[in-house]
Amino acid sequence: METYPVAYVGHGSGQTRLLVPVSSTASVAEFIAGLSKRLTKIAIQVYEADLQLRIGEPNGPLLDGDDLLEHVVLTPRDEVLFATSRGQPSSQPPVGAAPTSVRSIDIL
Repeated sequence: METYPVAYVGHGSGQTRLLVPVSSTASVAEFIAGLSKRLTKIAIQVYEADLQLRIGEPNGPLLDGDDLLEHVVLTPRDEVLFATSRGQPSSQPPVGAAPTSVRSIDIL
């Protein structure tokens, strides 16, 4: 069992730092699932599918969900993981969606 320091960077909410114990043989996806539960316990509502895990900094390399932690986080106690949100899925158009035109509205 390893302990991984994680900083959650939410939209406009600053950073929340956590220590997450998990097996080094867990996948990144399993780690994200556990992190999502921990964030919910401290009243930070996140959608697990929106969470991304990066290493070193909020814009650092993106970790793939299929990778094992032991293969991508070589020194867990020395490296900080950053959990970021992809944003609200409804705010992004579906892949292949045609752009819509925008017109002004007169307010009386």
